[in-house]
Amino acid sequence: MAAPSPTEQRQALTPISVSPGELTSHEQAVADWVAEHSVVAGLGTDTLPSVGLLFVPLIAAGELVGVLGVRPAAGVTRFSPDQLRLIETVAGQSALVVERIQAAERA
Repeated sequence: MAAPSPTEQRQALTPISVSPGELTSHEQAVADWVAEHSVVAGLGTDTLPSVGLLFVPLIAAGELVGVLGVRPAAGVTRFSPDQLRLIETVAGQSALVVERIQAAERA
């Protein structure tokens, strides 16, 4: 079976929106836990799965620089493996950006 073309792959992607959003007190508690432990938690994990977001620590140079919270589209209960890889990639790149901004501010 032939691999899907780039056009077919793009058509399979689900559009997303980026918004700072508001967290409930429970969601904020999970985000705080992720910041304290530097471990992924929330939606689709075995750690604090009772919230509707996936929280990923942003780690650069071995230091926590933030937490990324990702809320799926309405009705979605789990992220696909491809989506999880993309979220982890975005988290890693975001951590590097935050680290560079902090370094520039210190300079």
